[in-house]
Amino acid sequence: MKWMIGTLVLLTAITMVAQQTPQSTGFSPAAPAVSNGEVRHEIDSTLTTAPEMSNAVVEVTVNDTAVSLDGYVGSQQEHDYALQVAAADAGGRQIVDDLQIGGFNQ
Repeated sequence: MKWMIGTLVLLTAITMVAQQTPQSTGFSPAAPAVSNGEVRHEIDSTLTTAPEMSNAVVEVTVNDTAVSLDGYVGSQQEHDYALQVAAADAGGRQIVDDLQIGGFNQ
């Protein structure tokens, strides 16, 4: 009989914890798994060292919700490559495309 009471108490405690809302437990939405600086560094490093981007000047800006690409690329292929790199490393952030094709002479 004692084991039944102990089991009932344990089940009641588990049920109470499971029913708590995120607000009552102090839960807050998690920050992105990868920091903004790490995301920026990874994208920027890939874009600046890729032979595919030889005619590009791209500025990468990252916040908790978005990765912004601003600057100039030499072709549609460079444009598409930059967006693919950003999307692959964005960690779920939205991609903001402010790239311009052509118009930059190095």
